[in-house]
This record gives sequence, C-alpha cells and structure tokens, in this order.
Amino acid sequence: MAHSEAGHHAVEIRPFLIGFTMSVCLGLTLYLGLVEGESRVYTHTYYIPIILVALWYARYTVHAGSILAAVYLASMYFSPTGVTMEDLARAAALVVIAWFIGFTSTMRWNAEKLLKDHQAGLERTVQARTVELTRANEKLSLLGGLTRHDLINQLSILTGWLEIAKESRDPAETAAPIDKACESARVIRLNLEFIGQYEAIGLRSPEWVSAKHAWVTGKAGLERPEIVMTERLGGLEIYADAMLDKVFRNLIDNSIRHGGGVKRIGVSYAETKAGLRIVYEDDGVGISDEDRPRLFKRASGMQKGYGLYMAAKVLEITGMSIEEVGAGLKGARFEIIVPKGGYRYRLKVSAADGARD
Repeated sequence: MAHSEAGHHAVEIRPFLIGFTMSVCLGLTLYLGLVEGESRVYTHTYYIPIILVALWYARYTVHAGSILAAVYLASMYFSPTGVTMEDLARAAALVVIAWFIGFTSTMRWNAEKLLKDHQAGLERTVQARTVELTRANEKLSLLGGLTRHDLINQLSILTGWLEIAKESRDPAETAAPIDKACESARVIRLNLEFIGQYEAIGLRSPEWVSAKHAWVTGKAGLERPEIVMTERLGGLEIYADAMLDKVFRNLIDNSIRHGGGVKRIGVSYAETKAGLRIVYEDDGVGISDEDRPRLFKRASGMQKGYGLYMAAKVLEITGMSIEEVGAGLKGARFEIIVPKGGYRYRLKVSAADGARD
C-alpha cells in the first residue's frame, strides 16, 4: 500500500518538475537574451526539461524542444544583437536533438511494453498450464482410484461365482455361475481397455455423453435377477467427463452392497428452472441422518463411501454436484445437479422418457 502511494505521488510530481524546469529555462532565455544579449551558455540547460519530458512523456519531447527553440529565437530577435545564423543553427540543433531523444525514448517505452506484454502472456500461459497439469493429475488420481475400486469389486464377484461353480456337482447348475463369472471378466477387460484409451489420447476433455449409454455401460456386470433396474433417460446428453458411467456404476454398487435387500433401482431426470436433476433411487433401507453428512467424503482404503466420493469428484470436473435427499430409512434417493448449458436433448423424447417440471 505504501509503495503504491509513493508511486502515485511520483507520477503527480512529474508535471510540476517539467513545468518548473521549463519556466526556469524560459525565464533565463528572456532575461539573458533580451537584457544581457547572452546566447552561448544558458541554452545548454534546455536539455534538462527535454530529458525529463523524454523520460516520462516521450511523444511530447519534440514539442518541448520546439517551444524552447521558438522562445530562444524570439528573445534573440528582440535582443540588441538580433538573430544570427549561429542562433538559427543552435535552435535547429535543439529541435533535432529533442526529436532524437524522444524517438529513442519512445522505442525504449515500446520495447518495455512489448516485454511486459510478453512476460504477462508467459505468466498467463504458465498459470493455464499449471491449472491444466493440476487437473490432469487430479483426473489421473481419480481414474486410478475408480478403476482400482471397480476392479477389486469385479474380482470379488468373479471369485464368488467361481467358488459357487466349483462347489456345484451338477454340470447344469454350474452354467449360470460360470456365465456370471464370464460377465465379470468382460467388465474387467472393458475397464482395462478404458484405461488404455485414456492413456492413448492423453486425458480426455469433457464431451457430450449419452446419459442412457453411460447408464447401460455403468450397470454392466452388476445386474441381479432379484433386482429390477429401470431408466428413463431418453435422448438426454450430458456435458461430462468420459467417466460418467462410473458414477452410475458406483451408485448401483452402493445400493447392492449397502441397500439391505434392494429390489428396485431406477434413474430418471427432471428439468427445472435452475437446471436439470438426474434422479437415482432404490427401495433399500435408505441413508440414515447420521451417515448422510459423510457420504461423499473420502474414506480410508476401500471402506464404505469411497465409491461415492469418487463419483462426486467425477461430476465436479464439469461443474455438476450430487446429493442424497432420501427420506431417512425409506430408500436412497440421489440427485445429480446439472447446471444450465450442461445438458441437451439429442432426439425429441416422449413424456415417458423423463419427467419435466
């Protein structure tokens, strides 16, 4: 603050210094030229205001030189000696030197401005790249956490079905567990392929993602014969990270693991004045008031809540958020809030595809 005030004070005093030195020079010119007839020594003092003008107001340097030269010639004209060729040469040299000083000072100012602009551009570029690098690191960490979480889940499922198949002595009874195990293996392969695609193209930028396709991909390998899964997403597209399917996957996995005998899972959307809500519901035991504040906080290891934390981080990439608004122990209800401009409709959908407020 003190430095800023000092700089402002210095700027305010500049015109005063220039005016003062100009006045002194003009006073000397009029007195010595008209009264004493002296023209050889005092004109050297003219370079003081000229240099000050060049330092602070470069484009006006030649004007200052011209004014001093004109007053000098006027004083000589009315002096006893009159204007000589030497006086004319001295005045012309003064204007030329003032122009040269102003020209070089302007070049210096322009060079400094270009340098400052270039430096500012570099700083903006560095800041932008730093932000991009930070986001890239966050997304890499997020991708690693999601994939590790999903692969561990799928390996548990795969191992469980294989154990069931191994314990069965009837070949006919082993077919279903083996099919389920194969489905888990397919999901594991898809996850590994997804990682490869991310690495192949760098970190993928957000894009328009079909909500229905993300739902279908997300639930792959998690279907249970005792659970009915429904969706009403129609042609809805969301501007989101390519990992949107993993958001649905973690919600489904959370219902299966912690829902307490879930029989129905459904997803739909509702458009409001503020934006869009994607609604995910199950008919399980619901979320207690005690657990709700901790749902989306990072848990240690692979404890309950880790997948929901990762889902929330994926949504944050494009400005979305998620909250649980279920009524206590009457089933879980998650709402994904999509801001305006973050969703669109690929095809015209019927009223059955999604509810709209």
